[in-house]
Amino acid sequence: MGRLEIILSSYNILIVLGMCQIDTAVQRFYYERESISKAAIFTVAKLSSIIALITIVASPLLMYFYFKNEMLIPDVMITAASIVFGNMFIINGLIVRYSKPIRYIAILNLTQTILFVVCAYYGVVVLHMGIRAYLLAMLISYILSSILSLVFIKDKISLKFSCVDTNKLWGFALPQLPARVASALSQYGNRFLLLWIFNQSIVGVFAIANKISSLMLVGLTAFCMVWYPMLYSKENRNNIEIRKLFKLVIVLLIPLIPVMLIITHVIFKFYVAEQYFEAEYVSYVLIVATSLLVIKEMVDSGIKLSGKVKFISYIYILNTIFLFVAMFLAGKEWGIIGVSYAILISNVILIFMTWIVSEKCYAIGFSVNYFILYMLYCMTIVALIIYVMPSVEIG
Repeated sequence: MGRLEIILSSYNILIVLGMCQIDTAVQRFYYERESISKAAIFTVAKLSSIIALITIVASPLLMYFYFKNEMLIPDVMITAASIVFGNMFIINGLIVRYSKPIRYIAILNLTQTILFVVCAYYGVVVLHMGIRAYLLAMLISYILSSILSLVFIKDKISLKFSCVDTNKLWGFALPQLPARVASALSQYGNRFLLLWIFNQSIVGVFAIANKISSLMLVGLTAFCMVWYPMLYSKENRNNIEIRKLFKLVIVLLIPLIPVMLIITHVIFKFYVAEQYFEAEYVSYVLIVATSLLVIKEMVDSGIKLSGKVKFISYIYILNTIFLFVAMFLAGKEWGIIGVSYAILISNVILIFMTWIVSEKCYAIGFSVNYFILYMLYCMTIVALIIYVMPSVEIG
């Protein structure tokens, strides 16, 4: 798990460089310039291919640096190919979501998920191919799903685009790129810090906790699919509906957290191997921390509506520096559970910084009282987690 997590973390950082925030620019300008879709597809294809090629060339050095092992070079090459097709799946899927009825995006996502699950199960469980089977399953699912997505948006591919489209893409995307890179480093780069502080086994334990807490990210992704089209389409209206949705989201998050904690406990009790038991309590904290990202996506709306997206980069860079310092200090003192506390505190600080700057850029007037209520609720849950946690050395 530790070895796979390092490879997947590298992949998740590299796809950010291959995308360069072009997807956010598509969301911003889709309703204004329909030809922006084709410009985005070609731009992402070129960028991702360049990043994949660099990754392949650097693979011997990367594998020796991480694992002192060149036998994993084919796995890195498979991962590099996934950068291209993974990003194509993302950008094509985004265009499908904006241009087609909801059933098309449902079919596309289900196709990719089912292909991955079937191929991964066959390769890992039946053929016993280990990590390579997992990575091949990811690549195959992205290739076939990308082809399907192109079929869905063939009318967009036939459009002509100009340098105006490309300039708009880069003009909106580039100021946000440092923020996205910083976000990816804070979300996935922490595995490398863990590898440095502890060892590959602890990275594996953290990977299990992160995979479980990523159930909350499914909700975040679904929320963003609805939030951004609504936000940009209502840009010139009043902010009443946006403020109401903010309150509704917080109200829904309150019962969702204990449900997620119960599901996590059941998963660890019946399905996770005993040697990963340490990850259960880390998962609880990470679930609470991840839920805060839903609120963060909403409170940065003022920055995006004002067009002053460079502030998002400033905020993320400062927050990432704080996160890595906090993870190092807390990890040294309390082990892997301390790392999860550092992530939680970092997300809280991220929201506060974003909220202050966003309101100055474009005042929406989100409810501070609702947010304080949710923060108190989250802190109560974390306190209970600490109270019931067994007195064992974690990490």
